[in-house]
Amino acid sequence: MGNCILHLADGVTLIASDNTWIEGSAIQQLQTTATLPGMRHVAGMPDLHPGRGYPVGAAFFSVGRLYPALIGNDIGCGMALWATDLDANKARLDKLEKRLGNLDGPLDDAWGELATALAGMRVEVLEQEDGEHPGTLRSALVSLEGDAEAAVAQRWEGTIQWTCPSPYRPRHARKNWFFGVARCAAPAATLPSEIRFETARASGPGGQHVNKTESAVRAIHLATGISVKVQTERSQHANKRLAVLLLAHKLASHDAAASAAQRAHRRTLHHQVARGNPRRVFKGERFEPAGGD
Repeated sequence: MGNCILHLADGVTLIASDNTWIEGSAIQQLQTTATLPGMRHVAGMPDLHPGRGYPVGAAFFSVGRLYPALIGNDIGCGMALWATDLDANKARLDKLEKRLGNLDGPLDDAWGELATALAGMRVEVLEQEDGEHPGTLRSALVSLEGDAEAAVAQRWEGTIQWTCPSPYRPRHARKNWFFGVARCAAPAATLPSEIRFETARASGPGGQHVNKTESAVRAIHLATGISVKVQTERSQHANKRLAVLLLAHKLASHDAAASAAQRAHRRTLHHQVARGNPRRVFKGERFEPAGGD
């Protein structure tokens, strides 16, 4: 069976056949590369496999930036230089730097630190909310698993500032943008016993495996009715594990919202206290009922 184009996300495609097996870490590297500044589209080829920070066996299209680590010594080199509108036969790195104004190394400091920290770790995007523009997000829930998970989480927790002109508001003077990163507590050990699991066949890209097994999992919290559905992994067991993590996050958000509502209700009651017509009366330092109340 021939290859087909699978759309994994906005700006991320994979060219492969149904029986092509590709490592999950290669897909993660492909999706990470798609978030680099100036990157417009990334496409994984049938021979896609993990590389050192960036995936190998993929094509990339960027605007205004050149990433030498993405340029191979075969046709990929010519394609990358063609995208910069420079003569591939006569191009020199010093001229490229002057023409582009921003020549990046194999990995800049932020990505280099992140790649080093994530070595040997498992990273899963459990949930994401798309933004108004293609390739943007309002929020994302990410799971980290590995020896350095605490260090990575601490490194990124808090307010993150990004200084860059907005491609969606080209005439706007604002260049500083902020987003928050917060850690979520791990689920309680008793949580799985409070969940009902339902299985189904996964939908979307995934090849023959998707159509043969019921790997998709829906987790329903019995007490609240809150539910999630996970089908990102190949196995039902892995999807159950991710479903528990995602459900724990939703329950924590639900509890936080309920607590906030209770605090707001208490503030409302405080301001509604009537200053007359008391139901009961007390007096003195000993707070004794007045009039035999």
